[in-house]
Amino acid sequence: MTSGALSHSFDGIADDYMVASYDPRGMSRSPLDDPQAPQQVAHHADDTFRVLELLSPDAPARVAGCSSGAIVALHLLARVQDTFRRDGLMPAVAEFAELLRKVLST
Repeated sequence: MTSGALSHSFDGIADDYMVASYDPRGMSRSPLDDPQAPQQVAHHADDTFRVLELLSPDAPARVAGCSSGAIVALHLLARVQDTFRRDGLMPAVAEFAELLRKVLST
């Protein structure tokens, strides 16, 4: 996922993949409701997850990001992977399901 300003950077892979671009909270075309509110990587990762669920609900997805977008992508990937390594498959699945519940309830 990239902001509108960087979306041209991924034109070369559009022949092989569906490419989606969005502006994270507070960037470019996505103004903040409350500009004074603290920005958190976890919020951006949740936003990215929602976009992925809308565009590719039952299929794997590849995520690319530049600068802060890369930090968000890494945070998103690390969330369930840490649980999987620490506690095994079923706890990771439970965490993933809980994340889905949060996303779908908002």
